[in-house]
Amino acid sequence: MPAKIDETWAALNDLERVALCFPGASMDSVEGDTFAGTVRLKVGPIVMRYVGSGAFASRDAENYRASVVAKGRDRSGNGTANVNVAMSLAPQPDGTEVEVVTDLAISGRAAQFGSSVITEVSDRLLLEFVDRLSEQLGGHSGSNAGSGGVAGADATQGPEPGTGSAGRAQSVETLDFGKLLGPALAKRFAPPAAVVLLLIGVFLWTRRRPAA
Repeated sequence: MPAKIDETWAALNDLERVALCFPGASMDSVEGDTFAGTVRLKVGPIVMRYVGSGAFASRDAENYRASVVAKGRDRSGNGTANVNVAMSLAPQPDGTEVEVVTDLAISGRAAQFGSSVITEVSDRLLLEFVDRLSEQLGGHSGSNAGSGGVAGADATQGPEPGTGSAGRAQSVETLDFGKLLGPALAKRFAPPAAVVLLLIGVFLWTRRRPAA
């Protein structure tokens, strides 16, 4: 992050500020170390809303370490998610290094994509979050430069005004999960697809060769 460690720590502990930087997320309430929020996402024409809650399991301001536990569920009952996140900060000459370790367990439709695809999508979302928070802190991380942001952040619906627990206006996006899955699925299936196309090409080429 392009900011000193105290400023970065304060930003990451401001949960409403964090939610504004995460595509599709909004914070509904914050009370002490507990919070509740919503994530809006769509797959094709279907828009889903996940509701969840969580809390800081630990928060060590002296050593700049924190851990969060959270859980959520699809309002239609098609899936659940449970996550443990550990975060540690370390000062750097040009800002702050933030290490995040996530332990995620999901069920329902999303789990059918497999761990490799889910990891790819999670990494893309994390890069978008880093870019947005970096811009708020007065710089840009460059982690997503040139990509135009996450492809799944649906700007066509426009921001919907909301209000957090502290009265702060929130912009509610809809995360296009289908667009995010596209690059992940392409990366997963590109090698076997390339082999198939190569075999088809060889077959057609040998059929067109004139007989000796």
